[in-house]
Amino acid sequence: MENPKTETTGSYKVRVKKKTKKIAIIVVIVLFSIEIARNLTDFILGMGAEFITYRDFESLKLLDEFAVETDPPKDPGLKELVPVKSYSKEIEYDGKRFVIRAYEFSTFEDSAKYFKAWGHPQPEPWRTSYGRGAGGSFSAEYTTLEDGKVLHIDCKRYRYLTALTNFLLEKYPEDFSELKDCFPPSTTSESPTAYFDGLKRKLYCETLSPSDKKAA
Repeated sequence: MENPKTETTGSYKVRVKKKTKKIAIIVVIVLFSIEIARNLTDFILGMGAEFITYRDFESLKLLDEFAVETDPPKDPGLKELVPVKSYSKEIEYDGKRFVIRAYEFSTFEDSAKYFKAWGHPQPEPWRTSYGRGAGGSFSAEYTTLEDGKVLHIDCKRYRYLTALTNFLLEKYPEDFSELKDCFPPSTTSESPTAYFDGLKRKLYCETLSPSDKKAA
């Protein structure tokens, strides 16, 4: 091999360029392999879970505590994407007051566009489900607005669900004890996933606005 010091400038640049290209290709392959492995892990974890249907979820009577809103949230300029129906319920947890809202949309794509328009993290439809259930997966984006900060928990990746699961089990032990029993011990703390029979529901928590707090 020639010493770089004795190479011409042109040949040295070509050699460096080829080497850089090889390194870039290797990096891309490694990153792609990591992503495939991560998705495969999520898929395998999902295979072991006992998924519950919307009817099972509804039987927990949790939605009965929600008040159907007669005036859906203001449309962010996408009139065709107004929720089919919306629900709300006020709760208090860890010294903070929250309003939990559940939105129903005709399709997952509509809900994704709607939440993107509102500035919430955009769902990832290609990671929505693993072919389970006739109506597609629950696969909601849980977005908690707390003290001005956004906490995003991607419910299509089981390992991110622990915080939400613990919250629900602690706040509503009677409602969610049955939900907990629907999963094997190995996945209980990480995969509270429910499947709907048609409509995809979006559920997120937000703190009350300052004016709402004063009124309350």
